Amino acid sequence: MTPRQRILFWKRRADQAGRGRLRDGSEEAPLERKLSVVMVAALGLALALLLGGAVLAGLRGGGEDLSRITIQALPHLLAGGEVTGVLGVGLLVVLAVPAVRTAVLLVAFALRREWLFAALCAVVLAVLAAGVLTGLRAW
Repeated sequence: MTPRQRILFWKRRADQAGRGRLRDGSEEAPLERKLSVVMVAALGLALALLLGGAVLAGLRGGGEDLSRITIQALPHLLAGGEVTGVLGVGLLVVLAVPAVRTAVLLVAFALRREWLFAALCAVVLAVLAAGVLTGLRAW
């Protein structure tokens, strides 16, 4: 492949990516496109919260006790303007994004009557829920 052919190849690939095309040339499913937009927005929010919390911790001199972050304590930490509350919400968003995506896919697969994929999503959600419940009991 000559350098010119390589450039044209990558240019075509970039054009396809910009139009929401998949590798096989077919159009990307609308649900997948919407999910990807929501996930990028949620992860952007989480990043902003985590960076904001880190900046606040730096401005206040650091030394934050991160062991105080629990789900039960988050409302009190946020109401008190604590840096750990901002960091906790950021971490919660990071952890919730994949679970929400899996739940949305479970519903989408069930509506399409793709039972195998719906069952796999249900298993993944059950494992995530078991992990959350185990973690909550450990506190």
